[in-house]
Amino acid sequence: FIDAAENQDYQALILAEPVSNRELNAIEAKYSNIATQLSPLLKQQVSFGENSSESIGTSISRGITESFTQTTSNTKTISIGKSIGHSITQTEGTTLGSSTTIGVSNSVGTSSFLPVHSQTTISASETVSYSKSSSTSKGTTTTDTETNSSSISTSDAHGNSTTDTIGKNETQTVGTSRTIAFDSTNKSIERLLAKLEQNLERIDEAHNYGAWYTAAYFVSSHSYVSESLASIFLGLMRGEKSNSEYFALNTWENEKAQPIFDSLSQLSHPVIDMAELGELSPATLVSGKEMAIQLGLPRRSTSTVTVIEAQTFGRQIQNVDGFMQKAEKVVDLGVVRHLWTDLPQKVELDAKKLASHIFVTGSTGSGKSNTVYQLLSELNKNDVNFMVIEPAKGEYKNVFGHREDVTVLGTNPLQAELLKINPFKFPKGVHVLEHIDRLVEIFNVCWPMYAAMPAILKDAMLEAYKTSGWDLDTSCNLFGKDNLFPTFIDLLIQLEKVIQQSAFSEEVKSNYIGSLVTRVKSLTNGLNGQIFASNEIDNTQLFNSNVIVDLSRIGSQETKSLIMGILVMRLSEHRMSNANGMNQPLKHVTVLEEAHNILKRTSTEQSSEGSNVAGKAVEMLSNAIAEMRTYGEGFIIADQSPSAVDISAIRNTNTKIIMRLPDESDRRLAGKASGVTDEQLEEITKLPKGVAVVYQNDWLEPVLCKIHHFDAEEKLYQYESQNQLSDEKKAFHQHIADLLFSQKTKKQLDLVEISKSIEQSKLGVEYKNY
Repeated sequence: FIDAAENQDYQALILAEPVSNRELNAIEAKYSNIATQLSPLLKQQVSFGENSSESIGTSISRGITESFTQTTSNTKTISIGKSIGHSITQTEGTTLGSSTTIGVSNSVGTSSFLPVHSQTTISASETVSYSKSSSTSKGTTTTDTETNSSSISTSDAHGNSTTDTIGKNETQTVGTSRTIAFDSTNKSIERLLAKLEQNLERIDEAHNYGAWYTAAYFVSSHSYVSESLASIFLGLMRGEKSNSEYFALNTWENEKAQPIFDSLSQLSHPVIDMAELGELSPATLVSGKEMAIQLGLPRRSTSTVTVIEAQTFGRQIQNVDGFMQKAEKVVDLGVVRHLWTDLPQKVELDAKKLASHIFVTGSTGSGKSNTVYQLLSELNKNDVNFMVIEPAKGEYKNVFGHREDVTVLGTNPLQAELLKINPFKFPKGVHVLEHIDRLVEIFNVCWPMYAAMPAILKDAMLEAYKTSGWDLDTSCNLFGKDNLFPTFIDLLIQLEKVIQQSAFSEEVKSNYIGSLVTRVKSLTNGLNGQIFASNEIDNTQLFNSNVIVDLSRIGSQETKSLIMGILVMRLSEHRMSNANGMNQPLKHVTVLEEAHNILKRTSTEQSSEGSNVAGKAVEMLSNAIAEMRTYGEGFIIADQSPSAVDISAIRNTNTKIIMRLPDESDRRLAGKASGVTDEQLEEITKLPKGVAVVYQNDWLEPVLCKIHHFDAEEKLYQYESQNQLSDEKKAFHQHIADLLFSQKTKKQLDLVEISKSIEQSKLGVEYKNY
């Protein structure tokens, strides 16, 4: 509809008025009454039947009875009687008699499928009698009687009865029945009842979701616009179940439209007076569920409407064990975001859990740097210092470099204080062989090493330490100088010797010289020679205070990776040598920007020339990072692509912050490690700037978080160069001159200062010892 109505001048109003339950019940009763009256007319049944039966019965019975009786009686009677009688009789009479009798009898009988009997009887009788007689009689009678009687009777009765009955009853019935029935259905009535039933179901639905009188009105200055839009809307509203209500399209124009406008201006349906039908409204009765269809939102974007499907995430932080303990120190990261709306619930991370490391990932422009800024600022509030190793962009010094408690170290002495570090130096408590193994592994990560290169490099390092006076067995300096360590210059010298003394062919030797010697030599000249120096920055300042190491000025990717690896190695050794116990609370955090430089993803397959050296080296570094959490050292590993870093960077981090990732493999790799479902993975591609999926391993589900914007002003970092290198170089030359010409100048020498200057110089160990 939106596409069809584009560039049209119109106004649309979808008006719905609620229907009361009383009115809804009245409508339901009317529908039920109509259905009741129509139901007898729905079906008609005609039945024809014929029944015939025949019954035959047979019964046989036999009985025998025998009886014998004998009676004896004894009777005695005595009777005495006396009678005296006197009688006079006179009689006179006359008799006349007559008798008449008349009788009529009528009997009628009629028989049909139902028998009827009728009988009629009529009788009459008349008798007349007359008698007259006269008689006279006189007499006297005297009688004396005496009777004496004696009788003896004996009775004896005996009976015997025997009955024998044999009965047989047989009945056979044969019947035939035939019935023919005809059913007829009135289809018109059936369709009306079906519509009534459908409307009753809609009434039931309206009871659940509410009932509304609704209609859509389209107003335009041109009738064809309003009619076309109304027709399109009508077509969209009709469907398979639309036959229960009749749809109508009404058009009002000119003066007929004014009453309609008056009603719509009051947000009420217009009422039309129909003479025969009364007042009617163009609105139709719909349920709340049906009304929602009229206000259906578009499912795809148009030129005027943007449609975005959003997945839901957790709306509060819940632990898997169900217990939420208030942390002593928290990092306020942001607020919960739900369906593009920021909720008041805060996303606070327990500072203690951040010692188990954080993985932050997101494409360019997703707000990854702002997230790290917010983390560092909140950690500083909890007395946790940081070290940022930034190989690209150099933005951190513009944000934090202006603070007095932050030291900025770089690789360009004109832009920042120069970073100085000796890769071969190690603290007390660390064995020299341990340090050599770690250093060789870092070279394996940064440089392409093949065949015997790692073994040759290690042999050269062993010789360089021996030359500096280090006993490889006891890890003690035989010269008594615990601060005397080799440099890349010493490694370069020993490397050439080891290659020349090897049994390789001249061609192989030349190959190793061209690869190893050339690379090591590049670290002894130019800015690299000034960075990898003996007069390095103190470990306490480098690893215990707020420091930003800006490596963005280095052009060589191998050198960036090497410096990052050396800093991680030195940090690990510093924490181990100064450990005060295990499972320490978070004390310091290190940010590894563009972590793929040292934690690059490598193939797990082994080549024909040997084992996977680079893969083993990355594994060593990742394990060292994972183990440093026990010393209170946390890492923030940040990278644009999760697939570019080693899987351990994701597996060994407890907190994961995932920002917008357009690549599917990146989303799946980081999302599945954070408990994100397949539906939620697509949401990661549409995350706006500053919004991230946050998850910790003990959370029940990930949450969507709107990261707080870091309010610090970003301004260009300004550094005043102090010509520190020139001053150190002049001091060293002056000390050498004073030492060489001491007998002539008779100048008193400061041997301690001269010895310190020589140890911090670029000279090889052999010359320093000399």
